[in-house]
Amino acid sequence: MRTFIYFFLAITIVLSHKLADFGAIPNDSSYESTIINGKALEKALLTANSSLDKFVLVEPHLTYHMLPSATISQLYNIILQIEGNIVA
Repeated sequence: MRTFIYFFLAITIVLSHKLADFGAIPNDSSYESTIINGKALEKALLTANSSLDKFVLVEPHLTYHMLPSATISQLYNIILQIEGNIVA
């Protein structure tokens, strides 16, 4: 059972859509970064929604300050895995 859990976590981390891949800037609370990070989260969620990989990962030990960029609707079976921090 433990092997399966570790395997699942490893697959999740490898296949996840990470915020940094969408231009998010970690550990920066400036206004510009909060806007960029909000848009990055939106892009990551929409990309996950339209792909087979439904995981969006907030990486461990990173903090993303963000403001909402848009109302997002009609997301299906998305998993937002927060291992770091989101400050809204």
